[in-house]
Amino acid sequence: TMLYSVNFPTINIGYAAGIGGVIIKTTDSGKTWSKQSNPISNHIYRIFFLNKDTGYVAGRDGNIGRTYNGGQTWTKLASGTSTLLNYINFKNKNNGLAVGDDGLIISTTDGGTSWKNVNSGTNLLLNCVKYTSLNNVYTVGLNGLILKSSDGGNKWKNDNSGISDRLVSICFPNEFTGYAVGAN
Repeated sequence: TMLYSVNFPTINIGYAAGIGGVIIKTTDSGKTWSKQSNPISNHIYRIFFLNKDTGYVAGRDGNIGRTYNGGQTWTKLASGTSTLLNYINFKNKNNGLAVGDDGLIISTTDGGTSWKNVNSGTNLLLNCVKYTSLNNVYTVGLNGLILKSSDGGNKWKNDNSGISDRLVSICFPNEFTGYAVGAN
């Protein structure tokens, strides 16, 4: 099985997800893994946990899943889209964003129960979304695209990267310093 994403909410507890909706969990720092039940049968591209109990998955056909009990059970959420979702991230238990194909950005303010489309201003593939604070959020994608939101993800503006290659991931060790990686 090909896995696309891994997330460890604690030093011992970790999750990985991938092709066919597979989700696996470890409680011993990766020595052993067990398969989790999941209502999503399509590929999962991102798994994200806020803490050891609350987690989310996002993937093909706009699928989003949520668990409140450490992966024992998962609930499929209505994302309102059938567009591929590459990444999902939450700032806290209520506020989250997911990004994907065709410049899609969707947001939630109720922990994922309901989602709304947000105008990204682009139709380019978006690969990753990261919060640097509750209000400041960045996403990256094709053609060196970096978008920034200063209002928690409602309005986005181009934050020119100066490159034209695909950006795949971003990381912020603090609110003012960020790194982006991608092709070439």
